[in-house]
Amino acid sequence: MDILWADVVEVLDGSTFKAKITHYGENNTRKYPVSQSVRIHGTKAPHPSTTAGELAHHRLTQQISRRHVRLVVEETDPQGNLICYVRLAQRKAA
Repeated sequence: MDILWADVVEVLDGSTFKAKITHYGENNTRKYPVSQSVRIHGTKAPHPSTTAGELAHHRLTQQISRRHVRLVVEETDPQGNLICYVRLAQRKAA
């Protein structure tokens, strides 16, 4: 599993966000662009146009917007999003 550290740039919906990769794991098996769309592994948020979808978007925004996260990459979905386990993280030293 590849590991990335990133800043959350924008929350797109209740399970997907845009990230700017800041650091890469030493043993990663592939390279990743600096800008990535990430879907949180194991989540399925309601459609954004519904009230429940708006609430999911709001809650995820409160939790991770403008935060630094650690991503463990599981796979890439057909839309090109990375599917990752996501945790809040301390900023790594440069």
